[in-house]
Amino acid sequence: MSFVGVDLHQKVISICVVSEDRQVVCRQPLACVWEGKIREWFTQWAPFQVVVEATASYEWFVRLVEPLAERVVLARAKKLPVIAESTRKSDKLDAQVLAELLAIQKQLRAFAKQAPAAEREARAVLETIPTVGPVTIDVLRSELGDVRRFRCQKPAVSAAGLAPARRESLPRPRAQGMCGRWQPSPSVGTRSSRARSTDADGQRNVQNSASRSLHHPA
Repeated sequence: MSFVGVDLHQKVISICVVSEDRQVVCRQPLACVWEGKIREWFTQWAPFQVVVEATASYEWFVRLVEPLAERVVLARAKKLPVIAESTRKSDKLDAQVLAELLAIQKQLRAFAKQAPAAEREARAVLETIPTVGPVTIDVLRSELGDVRRFRCQKPAVSAAGLAPARRESLPRPRAQGMCGRWQPSPSVGTRSSRARSTDADGQRNVQNSASRSLHHPA
C-alpha cells in the first residue's frame, strides 16, 4: 500500500509518496491543467490512499483521483499543528507530512486491535453513541485512559475538556462554549498567593501616600 500526500495550489500540486514504514518513495510536482497526466501518474501507485488539504479548490482533484484510490482523505491544515505551526514550511515538506500522517493511521488501527479487553469494550460502547466516529473515540481514549480511575462523570468530563463554560454574573445566565480542562478560579488562591497580593497592595498604598505628601505639603 502506498500513501500519497498532496499539497494543492491553484496552478501546481506537490506530491509525496511514502511506504507503510513512512519512507519517502517519490516526490513529484504536476501542473493542475494536466489532468490526464495526473490520472496516469496516480494509476502507477495503485493500490494507494491519498490525503489532500481541504483548500478552496480541492473538489476537482478529489473527483479525479477518487475512482483510482482506495481511500481519499481531506485534511484541514489549520487543525494540524505540525503543519500550521511549523517554522519550516514548504510544499514538499507539507506533502510529506500529510503522507506520513496517513501512513501512521494504519499503524494506529493495527495497534488499537491489540488493546486490552477493557479498552476494546470501552471503544465498543463509544461506537454506539450517535455521531461519534473513530477520530472522536481515539481522542477520548487518549485523553481519558482507563475510565475506571474516575469516581463519577464530572471529573471525567472535565479531564476530557468537555465541560461547557457558564457565566452566572450576568443579569441573565449564559452558557458558553467548551472551556477545556478545569482551572482554579483567579479569585481563589493559596495562602501564600493571597499574602503576596496583600503585601503588594500595601506597598502601593504607601507609595501613593508618599506621592500625595510630596505634591501637597502640609
